[in-house]
Amino acid sequence: MQNGYRREDALLTTGEVAMLFRVSHRAVRCWADAGKLPYIRTLGGHRRFMASAVWEALREVAPDVAMTERPAAQVWRIG
Repeated sequence: MQNGYRREDALLTTGEVAMLFRVSHRAVRCWADAGKLPYIRTLGGHRRFMASAVWEALREVAPDVAMTERPAAQVWRIG
């Protein structure tokens, strides 16, 4: 295990994380750059997020999210 990543843990793309949180790719990149979501970089320079860390972050913020009729209107605060 290096940098908190286990070999058997799935890696998610920025787009996949954005879909889970229902936010833009840019929001995910900002969270990553701020250290709120751990990531690694591929050889091509793309970010990959450990699935277990993403699910943990979702569990942390989910109780604070007010459900609305329009899920895209939800506001997520990480960290």
